[in-house]
Amino acid sequence: KGAGYTTALFGQWRLGAHPLDRGFDHFSGTLYGSDVAPLAWYDGRAQTEAATDLGLATWRIHDAAERFVDDADRRAPFLLVLSYLAPHAPYKPDPRYAGRSDAGAYGDAVETADRYLGELLRRLKARRRSADTLVVVTSDNGPRYEGSNQRRRGRKPEVMDGGVLVPFVASWLDRRLADVD
Repeated sequence: KGAGYTTALFGQWRLGAHPLDRGFDHFSGTLYGSDVAPLAWYDGRAQTEAATDLGLATWRIHDAAERFVDDADRRAPFLLVLSYLAPHAPYKPDPRYAGRSDAGAYGDAVETADRYLGELLRRLKARRRSADTLVVVTSDNGPRYEGSNQRRRGRKPEVMDGGVLVPFVASWLDRRLADVD
């Protein structure tokens, strides 16, 4: 904040104190993960829904992020954190993308998050924010049995390579967005 950054977190927050009390200026999402039922949805501090439809959660996170990007001052830096509930169990893909993957509901949830991330990257380019934006994509753990652990031992939540090694991609957008269409 001292450097002039506006901060936002959209998605799940599982770290105790409210994200607005931990340095974020904007928050929309859940205070728990998809293993809690019913799972309430919040906009800021206000609970806006007592039971979140997990099939629409990725879209809601994406929508909040697009509104944030659209409203952001073009000259001011920002930190935007997307913490998708997908592909955590129970796997309930967005109805618009259900049935498109060869990997069932798990694959549909992964592809949904991928599609929405691609849309957000295009939005950043359209808003002329790609020249100064670093995007980092990672995960919080290895896959369950539906995903690939690249022939490593272990799965989520096991403490072996297959359970703890995660994807990590970092890219300055102005060098990559020409390839995103």
